[in-house]
Amino acid sequence: MWFAPFAGLVVLAGILGFRMGQPVGETEIIDAVAQKFVADFGGEVTDCHALAGEVDGVRLLIICRQDGGGDVQYSVGARGQILQIVNLAPQA
Repeated sequence: MWFAPFAGLVVLAGILGFRMGQPVGETEIIDAVAQKFVADFGGEVTDCHALAGEVDGVRLLIICRQDGGGDVQYSVGARGQILQIVNLAPQA
């Protein structure tokens, strides 16, 4: 029975590895980017919405409306990483 603890560790490692390999859901991506927007620019998480990415390699385009007008656009990759941030604030 010496192998029972080892087998348990192997099963646990398999379960953890499987879960870590799961793709990030779109809701989690949008929530994380909206929180980043609030931390960087202020506003509310409800100021953000998402569109499907139309460029190869871009999973989502998340657009957040700033209080003073203009938008901040986040291009997000397949694993939820932010690829590009474009601040479209109006020029004074």
